[in-house]
Amino acid sequence: MRQCFILICFLMVTLIAGGITIVSGEIIDGSSAIPKSYKLEVDIMFAPPAQSPPYDDDSFFSLANETIHNLCNGKELAVGKSNIMAFDSLEDRYYKMVRMKVSQERHAEAENVMTFISYTLSVMDFYNTYEKDWEKDSPVIDGMAAYNWATAYYNGAVKIWDTISTQYPDAVMYKMPPKKV
Repeated sequence: MRQCFILICFLMVTLIAGGITIVSGEIIDGSSAIPKSYKLEVDIMFAPPAQSPPYDDDSFFSLANETIHNLCNGKELAVGKSNIMAFDSLEDRYYKMVRMKVSQERHAEAENVMTFISYTLSVMDFYNTYEKDWEKDSPVIDGMAAYNWATAYYNGAVKIWDTISTQYPDAVMYKMPPKKV
């Protein structure tokens, strides 16, 4: 179900206002499944700027502020099967924020926040897949492809964080969960 998140986002973006394509992130430790120079292309499911009031700017940025501070506490991102509720909660917030009408003046800022949350959801989703594959103890499927995807999305989130971090001076980017040993 979680793996469908990215595909659903892509399909819904295609249907809603054409979508916004963000290209970012690079895989650091590539695998045979993902070329080292692969660039992420993420379609963010976010409506174009609202043309007329009432705007949801205050509600959007209040929720964004709370969400960013919950995620960016300088600790390791809560991922894996023991943290499914963290994924579900973030996904619920994402879909709530997607439906909000953001003014033209603040839309670019909101778009960056949505990109950051989308990348973070992808990190969580791929790490969950990695954990499931790793637990199979199979010589063929070790989950490293999923871990590399999670790493790629983490790197994308870091790049977006560099863009939005000044808006959250008391927040510290979360850390990538480590590989299992």
